[in-house]
Amino acid sequence: MFKTISIAILILLQHLNLFGTIQENISKHHQLNQPQVTEYRDIANFNLPIAPTPCKRTVKISNPVTSAKSVLVLDHSTSEVIFAKDADQKRPIASLTKLMTALVVLDHKSLNGKVIVSKSDTHTEGNKMWLYPGEEITVANLLKGLLISSAADAAQTLARTTSGSLKLFVEAMNTKALELGLENTHFGDPVGLNDVENYSTVRELGELAKVVLQNSFLREVVKTKSTTVKSTDGKLVHPLENTNQLLNSNLNVLGIKTGYTKKAGGCLIALASGERTSNQVIAIVINSNDRFTETARLIKWAFKNYQW
Repeated sequence: MFKTISIAILILLQHLNLFGTIQENISKHHQLNQPQVTEYRDIANFNLPIAPTPCKRTVKISNPVTSAKSVLVLDHSTSEVIFAKDADQKRPIASLTKLMTALVVLDHKSLNGKVIVSKSDTHTEGNKMWLYPGEEITVANLLKGLLISSAADAAQTLARTTSGSLKLFVEAMNTKALELGLENTHFGDPVGLNDVENYSTVRELGELAKVVLQNSFLREVVKTKSTTVKSTDGKLVHPLENTNQLLNSNLNVLGIKTGYTKKAGGCLIALASGERTSNQVIAIVINSNDRFTETARLIKWAFKNYQW
């Protein structure tokens, strides 16, 4: 009888062990089929966008006095206006026009694209990079001439070869302006010589500048002090010198574009970083008697008065 009880106990223990194994396997299978959830705090901290630090005025130096008819200084990262003077007044913008010319070209052309310069392109008034009739050159090199030397012959060549005619290109410029929300901006040519139809406000030019600076190629071009570009066969050479004198100043200026006509006066959009901060400001003047001196004064004033 004792033997019989022992056998029964042994069978019971084996049964219990098997049951436990089955339970363990079921539990493991259940865990493997459960979705793997990362704790919320880990997800929240991963790729969390860091909000730009707003600038604060810490010193109250008197507001700058300028001859410019319209002025705007804004924080590049937050678009906060630091200083403004007649910011919404429509005024002729001269060659600041070429910023929109560049954007429209890049909407339709690749940087490696090649175009042929026509004789009419070389007869354009204004600054030139001295293109030759029949010359083949890349879109990238024409954009460098456009924004570094403010070359009107580059603007004409780009406009004609992008849209087939200057009229169609100008229509594309005005369509682009509306797409960007620039309701007080208008264009009459891709160069900036039409003072009646090429106009904007410093506030909208600030928005236009920010769009240009989002493009990595244009961002590098507008801060280039000097360079040389060539035709596709390498035979024709075009030295380019930037028209923005502040690039050679002791300020940390990183672009972006100059403009001048008799009616528009001196125009300038400048991007600058502070000496002790990586934060940047955009300073814009329209119709200034001394655009470089006044813009430099605005930049210095902004970094002395504000901290980030």
